[in-house]
Amino acid sequence: MPIAIDETRTAARLAGLVTGEDEIAALASQLSTVIDHFASIRDIDTSDVPPTHLAFKVETPFRKDVPGDPLSAAAVFRAAPAKDGSRLTVPRAPSERSDG
Repeated sequence: MPIAIDETRTAARLAGLVTGEDEIAALASQLSTVIDHFASIRDIDTSDVPPTHLAFKVETPFRKDVPGDPLSAAAVFRAAPAKDGSRLTVPRAPSERSDG
């Protein structure tokens, strides 16, 4: 199933990949190969395979949700990876706009 060039550009941008126009065609071909592989998995007969959500049993420990004392602003700022004056800073989310 061929992937259109404009869909490839969009996927690359959303994935945060920096690609030049010369790489888009190759990326489109690679994405098409991956999607074709997943499509071929649909052809496998799994009618005799019981539905499962885990391959093995997992014990999930739960703790009581007990309110505690909130962290002080100083404690939060000490643990923060980046700050700007009195604000925490976080990486910019990918933008839908073409101007970044």
